[in-house]
Amino acid sequence: MKKKLLMLSCLFIVAGAKAGDDDKSSEKKRRFLISCSIGVDASIGLGQYGSSAPLPARDSSHLHGYSELGFYFDVSVGYQITNVIGIMASLNGNFDDFNTVAFQNAYANSAANPIAEGEVTASGNYFLTQYLAGPFFEIPCSKKKLSTICIKLLGGPMHCNYPTLTSTEAYTYTQTIPNGSGFSYRIGLGYETYTSQKVRFSFNVGYSWGTLTYSSETFTQVGQGIDETYTSHSSRTMSVGLIQLSTSVIILI
Repeated sequence: MKKKLLMLSCLFIVAGAKAGDDDKSSEKKRRFLISCSIGVDASIGLGQYGSSAPLPARDSSHLHGYSELGFYFDVSVGYQITNVIGIMASLNGNFDDFNTVAFQNAYANSAANPIAEGEVTASGNYFLTQYLAGPFFEIPCSKKKLSTICIKLLGGPMHCNYPTLTSTEAYTYTQTIPNGSGFSYRIGLGYETYTSQKVRFSFNVGYSWGTLTYSSETFTQVGQGIDETYTSHSSRTMSVGLIQLSTSVIILI
């Protein structure tokens, strides 16, 4: 996958350089840009992060996320090297709910997870952050260049919590998992329109993916004279796939 992204980036760079050279009448503007985006992300069915299926009873190396439709934002800064090619850095954030009903339904007929035996609550939601950098390419789609197509090829580390789950019945069970981390990639496509020489509006769709690794998990059981805590230091992984839809404002400096 890394090789494919590298080859794709090289192709865009070569094509962008040629387009810039061919456009004799256009001035190559080197400028900084700042953008802010807000929108929604959809993770349902995309990777283990959005899975609502149960884990096999003997699977101690993976996690399922039971995440729902959420909120997405990003803040980016970039430098436009030519009219076509630029580089950028981006901070992305995703807020997603944990679907406790799907979690309980997944283990309704199984004793594989004692957390699901009682009424389950989740402390907070997911907050997944990405720290990305990479090239972007702007392709004019009108003769007056009042609108462009922007393609982004980004990569960088990501971090994500796992909500603490509590189940209350005869006993109170608690599952606590420290924050996970991993490497992520993002491909973005935006349609940008100019409202002035320094301001653009953009409608964007992006796809982010990667794998998170969680280093441990702790189970606590309290009730009926029992107070026990068990910590497993076996790493678990969770694949992530996110479709991100957003609108953004871009300011050129």
